[in-house]
Amino acid sequence: MAFGYSDDDPFTRMDQPPSLMKRSEPMTSRLWPVLLLLFVIVSGCRTYGGYGTEDATLAQIEQANEQFTAALSRAETEAQVLRAAVGRYPALAPVAAGYEETLARHRALIARHEALLEQAAATSGLFAWIMQTRYRTISRIFGGLLAEQQVVYDRYLDAYESVARLVGAPVAWINAVTTSPRSRYYVVPPQYEAIRQTPTVSIRDLLGS
Repeated sequence: MAFGYSDDDPFTRMDQPPSLMKRSEPMTSRLWPVLLLLFVIVSGCRTYGGYGTEDATLAQIEQANEQFTAALSRAETEAQVLRAAVGRYPALAPVAAGYEETLARHRALIARHEALLEQAAATSGLFAWIMQTRYRTISRIFGGLLAEQQVVYDRYLDAYESVARLVGAPVAWINAVTTSPRSRYYVVPPQYEAIRQTPTVSIRDLLGS
């Protein structure tokens, strides 16, 4: 007597996995939502303003950092002149103290901004290209970086203006400082305005020495 199981045996059918009890749904019907979503994402990315300008923006970040680093050398020289002038002009003491604080902030930001440049340059990959995260990440980094640098430049200009007025500098020197541009940059990369805020006069000029 042969023992076995037939396909008609209800117990045999109960032991079979569900995948064998019914036919699988067509793959196409399940893929349609995914394909549609991918199409919408890619289409949207192509219309995102500034697409393809990431490398140009990275170059501008690097240029801004170079200018900011170069400005530190001059600022350190100016700080020495300002410290020495406090004995001659006691009213400059608060200005000198504020200048030192700005100088310390300047040094700290140089290291921070170099790290941000590396972070921006490292943003890559297929997912970043599809979702445009590379463009948005680089743009966000550039905007924040310029804003922080501009605050430092503006504080230096404030110090120059205070020195000019406290020591009674010639009107021409005062005008040269007070007419320097402040806090201006566009928010849509890569059309950022270059930051060139270095005054045309020095603190030594303002002191008349």
